[in-house]
Amino acid sequence: MMINKPSPLRVNQTLDKYNAWVLENESFARRLENVLYVVPMLVPASVGNPDVVSEVGYSMGGLLKLYHDWVLYESSAPETKPEASSFSIVQAARVPLSIISQVQVAAEIIALKAGGTQSRWNVIVLLELCKCICKLVLLTHSKGKVLYKNGPYVSCEVRPADGTTEEYTGQRSGRVFRTNKRDGTNLQPLTLSFFEPSYASGDEGPIQTAAEVLHIIRPVIYAVLCQRQTEQSWVPFLASFSTEVAGILLTTMLEAKRKKPHNDKVDEEYHRRKMCLFLYLLRNPLFSTVTSPAVEGMCHSTQPIPLLGRLVRFAVDNGLDYYQRRHFYISAS
Repeated sequence: MMINKPSPLRVNQTLDKYNAWVLENESFARRLENVLYVVPMLVPASVGNPDVVSEVGYSMGGLLKLYHDWVLYESSAPETKPEASSFSIVQAARVPLSIISQVQVAAEIIALKAGGTQSRWNVIVLLELCKCICKLVLLTHSKGKVLYKNGPYVSCEVRPADGTTEEYTGQRSGRVFRTNKRDGTNLQPLTLSFFEPSYASGDEGPIQTAAEVLHIIRPVIYAVLCQRQTEQSWVPFLASFSTEVAGILLTTMLEAKRKKPHNDKVDEEYHRRKMCLFLYLLRNPLFSTVTSPAVEGMCHSTQPIPLLGRLVRFAVDNGLDYYQRRHFYISAS
């Protein structure tokens, strides 16, 4: 029996029709994304494992949103797009990063259910290595600029420049402010765009490059050591923590010496990295020895209080414990 495979031409025609539908019905396209986020949570356990089904649905919704964002971005004004000469290299690194960021948790859970703990860590190490390579490509291409939110496509809404803005640099903060020369407003409509994968801090050089390399390789170091050590070993925890702190100290040293105007995106990224240190409270063995007993004590103390006790217990069992068991939810990679 012959099976007719869809021709590339037919697939392209179908995609073109779907893209046109997305452009004409953006609100319905966004609702379709939400359907993929919500519906898998309603699937009964008898049909499939709730964790697997919900995470796969969430991944599919994220991938669909990413595709819709790209369709809308491609239809925007040409001046909002990067130059074609540099876009191909960046795209080759950012597309895998974006796809992995959407499917990594689902892949981790499927590997755990199908092959056990060792299979789970094999998948984690493989994905972390792929992301590390892509990030190093972005770092090399940008000549040492600060990697923003680990490099994947992150959508945002911007107003096209209308040529009537002026810049003002604060004397004390060094921040650059942009205002409209006429009335302080920009009547250009919002268009969808993506944040750049990296931003210049003004301190590009060996020290910043070393800090970025430490930031990039840290998740790989942690994953490889977790794969080879027991869950309660301090070796992965301390190796990851020391690598991360070393990178943050280098960036802090650069910030203290910086004389050029600050870049808001660079400051935001440095702040995000420092806040990610709190995720170590969710990583073993610190979680099992410090965080978990403290949280359990809070649950016991609130248990006699009507409603509050149940809410706290529900948040711990279905929130904290669930996320703590998933590497990619607390990896900050």
